[in-house]
Amino acid sequence: MKHQLLITAISMLDSGQLPYANEIKSHVKGEIQAMADSYLASVPTSCFDSPCGNSTNDFGWGCNGEQVCGKGLILLYAYRL
Repeated sequence: MKHQLLITAISMLDSGQLPYANEIKSHVKGEIQAMADSYLASVPTSCFDSPCGNSTNDFGWGCNGEQVCGKGLILLYAYRL
């Protein structure tokens, strides 16, 4: 859920209608970049050469939505930044 909230926050802040939007957007971008960096740091130790697979929590019920796709979305957004 955190992944989708960060991405939604960026979209809302792009509208320019919120006070302090630039400061908040800068903070959210920093959070996204930090998350992406931590995911990429786990790739060398992953048995699948991916950000997923280092923990049994990576493959829980509904993992494709939050764990796998959420990490992929954060990596894509970080690349766009």
